Amino acid sequence: GNEIEGGDIQGVDVQYPWEPYPFRYHNYTLNITSFFIDIFPVTNAGYLKFLTASSYEPSDAHNFLRDWQNGTFPSGWDNKPVVWVSLDDARAYCAWAQKRLPHEWEWQVSCSCACRMFFSGLLGPWGIEPTTVRTKSTDVTIQLKGDPALR
Repeated sequence: GNEIEGGDIQGVDVQYPWEPYPFRYHNYTLNITSFFIDIFPVTNAGYLKFLTASSYEPSDAHNFLRDWQNGTFPSGWDNKPVVWVSLDDARAYCAWAQKRLPHEWEWQVSCSCACRMFFSGLLGPWGIEPTTVRTKSTDVTIQLKGDPALR
């Protein structure tokens, strides 16, 4: 679709929980408390464990795990990120795994922190030991924990 420019008028763009209505530009200082986030996405193998253990059935099966056949993913896709799941499906997985999806601002901080560390040579996604990271630009402590199965 086409974006219709509207300036920063009431009702345009994104509304965060602390705002009375959507704004395009946000000027707010947010104190982000420490949180945990996985460094790797949920894999097909991990999602299959969830399905097997929980007997989960999606409320809307249209396109659910569209690339899978006969209840499993294609050969060689074990460690590829699972795709074709809805927000409800992702939340169900998180509840089963005793986790939650990150808030948008947590995702932004995590990406910014991980990118700085990756490009400075402090970590790579191919085998990271659990570590605590304190970023210089925020007061956030992020626990980055790699999945040993992906090393």
